[in-house]
Amino acid sequence: LSTIDFLTDSFGDAWVTVVDLKSGYHHIPLHPTCFTYSCFTVDGEIFASTTLSFGMAQSVKAFSDVEEEKHRCARDLGIPMTYMIDDRALVQKSKARATQVEKRLIIIGTALGCYFSYGAPSTDAEGIMSFSKVVLVGTQQFEFLGIQVDIERLRLTISEKKITNFLGVVSTLLERPAAITAREIASVAGMIMSFLPAIQVGRLYSRDLYAALTGIHGDWDGRLPEACAVTGSLQLWNTNIRSFNGKGWRKTKISLSLATDASEFAGGGFVVGQSRELPLEQAYSLTDGANSLCPFVVSLPPHVIAKSSTYRELWVLKECLMIVHEKYGGHLSGKALMALGDNQSACLAIERMYSPTEEINDIVHEIWVFTLSVGMILYSTWLRRNTPEMVIADDFSKLLDHSAWEMKQSVVDTLFATCKGIFGIEPTLDASADYHNNKCDMFLSRELCPGSAGVDMFANGGLLAQHLCWINGDFSRMAEILCLIAKYKVNCALVYPVWPRPWFSLVKTLPLAEHLTLRPESDLCTPGPRVPQSSTGPPRYPLRVAFVKWER
Repeated sequence: LSTIDFLTDSFGDAWVTVVDLKSGYHHIPLHPTCFTYSCFTVDGEIFASTTLSFGMAQSVKAFSDVEEEKHRCARDLGIPMTYMIDDRALVQKSKARATQVEKRLIIIGTALGCYFSYGAPSTDAEGIMSFSKVVLVGTQQFEFLGIQVDIERLRLTISEKKITNFLGVVSTLLERPAAITAREIASVAGMIMSFLPAIQVGRLYSRDLYAALTGIHGDWDGRLPEACAVTGSLQLWNTNIRSFNGKGWRKTKISLSLATDASEFAGGGFVVGQSRELPLEQAYSLTDGANSLCPFVVSLPPHVIAKSSTYRELWVLKECLMIVHEKYGGHLSGKALMALGDNQSACLAIERMYSPTEEINDIVHEIWVFTLSVGMILYSTWLRRNTPEMVIADDFSKLLDHSAWEMKQSVVDTLFATCKGIFGIEPTLDASADYHNNKCDMFLSRELCPGSAGVDMFANGGLLAQHLCWINGDFSRMAEILCLIAKYKVNCALVYPVWPRPWFSLVKTLPLAEHLTLRPESDLCTPGPRVPQSSTGPPRYPLRVAFVKWER
């Protein structure tokens, strides 16, 4: 892999030529004392290979040692070059210089007894002859070791031929998952390792391969979280390899910076800044044109709350990346995003694609697979906790929500069935939810979160009017909710408390098709993690559900 790194040390002003030896091992004669070990029989007659043979374990080392000596004189003359077995590439500052030096090296190589694999000849419109397997005229776009190198764009990609071959092998294995052998797994893993220069996510698998081959974990399956993970990984590559393909060897200009943080019960984040290449209307870091930030807030599910702080930080980052992708969509494809965080372990795990902790590795894997599958380029930077970005992100992660109580699912199912009897359909929009407690596939949230159709029901009255809504909102804003329903004539199932408040009489002014009082139960409503000092118990006041049906 260092051979590719050698080429990427250029700054876009390098010109390269590439040659390939024909039957490279056969260039190296064996000493007669070695014939005893290279014998084989055909029809009872004994033969001996007099040169290095393909298939011999020692051939690679012996051939590379000879190539090293052959190229030493060129390097002593200051000619920069790199090679891998029988493939060689040299780099010069100009097209003419690269062509001239390559011509001299071929003459020297031929004099030493080398013969080259030129491949099929072709002639371009200018009458210049080229060959399919060698590049004798200096160029900035070429293929080396199965990697397409574009020096002008500073980008590496896997050739389509190599991808097609890989997909053929993987598809064959997926047809018989129960019969996959360790040797076949090693073969596919070797292919993935060869993709590393051009596919960033390949690094996620390199340590697993090393551990499996060195016996640290016994076998490949032992390294992965569960036995079926091999098949899952194969399916992942089979589906996403073209999305994964392509990597620049210089840091891409940052198009978006995202600050995130996690508390004991929630995560928060916001877009710190974006480049002008992104459309202005997609600037979701601003709300009403002032400096008021629109936070991303995600409630932590119980299984995440129980994890380490590093895991929570990475989990929140993944959720915020999903929000960013939803809001900016294809505008971020091929663009770079900088993740800002105050947890050093989390930032290092992102940069290295590795952590000594298995559960951290799992979430890092999910983050990288997501970003690469949607075309994002991810970088990570650690900031001190007292920096302005981290202070704001920390505040967002600690935002409380007194209204985040979730109603018992069996009760909701009964109420939805009542809606179907009245309206002919079940509710299609949850007007006040997040993606952990939403009762409809489409929902509105108080802050940006993954899957949200919009922020703040009071800013989306037109959308409410187009749906049959489930409204179990903030009881402290019930007067505003009732006015919103009346203004936009929203058909809905409205949950409200029997409170002695001025707004209570407004309920009777709405066109009610049905009116139900819910039976008090100890587990009728369950507090979410953002409810302060939450406890499970019966509601303080009875709850009612008003089924509002307007004549259209």
